[in-house]
Amino acid sequence: MMSAPTSMTQKRKRILKMFKNLCMNKKQKTDEKLLKIAEEKYLKQKREKNKKRKKKFKEKRKKFKKDGWKNKKKGGDLTPASPSIFNINFNGNIEEMVAIHKK
Repeated sequence: MMSAPTSMTQKRKRILKMFKNLCMNKKQKTDEKLLKIAEEKYLKQKREKNKKRKKKFKEKRKKFKKDGWKNKKKGGDLTPASPSIFNINFNGNIEEMVAIHKK
């Protein structure tokens, strides 16, 4: 599938490219009807791509609601700065905590 165009000129270029391909296939001169077909074909591709993207996003959201964060902690809090690991009575003073860790 093609990536979505960001500007109107890119969109027109894509439609014209499809239009040329249709003309080559039909071996006809350029025609307003074929241009409309090309535009519809382009919009259909875009809709399908969006549907796939939305479906993928919904599945991810559903999985996240079921599992939560993958890297969530299991068990107790074991961060390096946690006073519980060192059995230190910590009353909330940061300078005191730094001094205790430096010992």
